[in-house]
Amino acid sequence: MSPKTNFDTPKRLKERQLKKKEMKLQIKTLFTLCSIFICTMGIAQEDKNYRETPLTDMEIKKLFPAEVLQQIGVEFPIFRVYPFEDKDGKQYLILTEKVTKGNIQDENSLKRSIKAFNVSFEEDKTVKVRWTITDYIDETEKSIGFWTQYLNLKDLDNDGFVDPIVVYGTKSNYGKGFEEGRVKIIIYHLGQKIAIRQQNSSLDDGRLTQVDQSFDALPLGIKKKVYDMIGILEDRGYSLFTTEVKNQLKKSLKGEGKVVFSSDKGETIDEFLQRAKKAASSDTELQKMINFPLRVRGVNDKSAVFEDKFYSFAEIKDNVMLYEGTFKAGLLSAVSLSRGDCRLFTDKNCFVIKSTEIGLTEVVLLKKGKRYIIVGIEILTA
Repeated sequence: MSPKTNFDTPKRLKERQLKKKEMKLQIKTLFTLCSIFICTMGIAQEDKNYRETPLTDMEIKKLFPAEVLQQIGVEFPIFRVYPFEDKDGKQYLILTEKVTKGNIQDENSLKRSIKAFNVSFEEDKTVKVRWTITDYIDETEKSIGFWTQYLNLKDLDNDGFVDPIVVYGTKSNYGKGFEEGRVKIIIYHLGQKIAIRQQNSSLDDGRLTQVDQSFDALPLGIKKKVYDMIGILEDRGYSLFTTEVKNQLKKSLKGEGKVVFSSDKGETIDEFLQRAKKAASSDTELQKMINFPLRVRGVNDKSAVFEDKFYSFAEIKDNVMLYEGTFKAGLLSAVSLSRGDCRLFTDKNCFVIKSTEIGLTEVVLLKKGKRYIIVGIEILTA
């Protein structure tokens, strides 16, 4: 019998067996971790690339002929139609947009209004409209449209009902891309509408985020989806939410007691007037308060109302009556601002400025983020 080597001793043999067991355990653990990582990455990748599938044009025409669209109340051209199904049965989300320039499917086209319809067919083939979404551009915006890359038609809380999330936004007449536009995230959960409204701005005090208080009571799966969606919107340059609101959303995700979302509605009318008085002394600050093109109305020598549009601050400065009279003398000597009986403007946001130098001046204001801006004003006439 050959002599035993050092590896054949009982002690060595036991050590080798222990090392083998440890190595197997390490390999098994590593394999498990890799599997989890790969699966997680796969899920993340799948979710990242996930897109709801719309109906084809042929399917839309077959399901929604002209008489059915009339019954629903569809007035704008159809952008897309998405089918989905849950415990309530088969449903459809119809997205419509009113185009002013370009093709409806072109992201660079200009659109004035949007309307969405959530519908289903009853047993007697009639159409039931469950809910709608309607919005349109204001005087500072040039286009509005649905952002279907963020559309969700999944059941996010596993209760058997789909939790639709619809996202849309606007492009402003100012700034690059979406930096001065609005973003709206609308969530429907068990028939309840919850909205997050965001006003973008390149200025810190121009950004404003409003979250419906009922968001805090939503199931965790829905809140997480929305929070992740906000992160993607920011990464892609579609929006920039306030830090305060993002922290509130994060706290709501953690379930650390009831979260009361900020209800700051921004500048008051009186605060606007004080800011306008100060701005009248500085062309730089005054320019920030005006929306272009600025609507200017007055009364001519035949007592008829006329309207002009000013497209730049330089044009305003070239008009002595508008620059020196209305803006400089009028704002500097302003003593009050109130909703009044406007004669020249019919806008609901028409106010009357009372000043010691020029008397009463009509002005149309629009809330943009936290601050008001001037979109229309009366000009002094000789």
